[in-house]
Amino acid sequence: MTDIDLQTRKLRYFLAVADELHFSRAAARVFLTQQALSRQIKELEEELGVQLFERTTRSVALTPAGESFLVAVRDVLERLDDAVAAARRTDRLLSGRIRLGFIPGAALELTAPIMTAFRAAYPDVEVQMREFPANDPSAGLASGVTDVAFIRLPQGTQRIETEVLFTDPVVAMVAETHPLATRTSVSARDLVAHPLTLSDTTDEVYRAFWGLYDARSSPGAFVAV
Repeated sequence: MTDIDLQTRKLRYFLAVADELHFSRAAARVFLTQQALSRQIKELEEELGVQLFERTTRSVALTPAGESFLVAVRDVLERLDDAVAAARRTDRLLSGRIRLGFIPGAALELTAPIMTAFRAAYPDVEVQMREFPANDPSAGLASGVTDVAFIRLPQGTQRIETEVLFTDPVVAMVAETHPLATRTSVSARDLVAHPLTLSDTTDEVYRAFWGLYDARSSPGAFVAV
């Protein structure tokens, strides 16, 4: 038996750092400053009585104790998330309520017919709709504040199931004075020579796709919006 009372919040902070092995990226992922995240990890190590990470000015690595702890933390948090999801599903069945998240432009003109069809099929279910900004591409699914969402793929949100509603063509929008403006088509390699506008998100899968990482030797210039 142990008398250590760990907070799941600190466990999720630990998991973010273990996944990223970079305090700055992990801090952005959990919406903390780097200093605050470092302090939380230090407190966790003090509570456990072990060092979880080897830190230098250039790198972050798990210690053997950290690697062992990581396996257990993943299992604990997955089981907890499953239990929370099951409880919420049961609550929805009893209350007849569903929380629908969406990001701007996610389902476009399909939004109205989808909602009309759903309400016709389930007239007793209350739908609570909530819009999310671009820096949460999961529209609340990752944090568990929504039950279902209209989102844009691709993205790296873990443990969600997706159903493709439609596929959009990829179009490059440029100013009429842009060097590529007279072209009827462009390749990804044509575009990477120019700065790209990219939504402000920490989702690396989303950034890699829209940032055309596969066409680059290294990530290029972006303007976040």
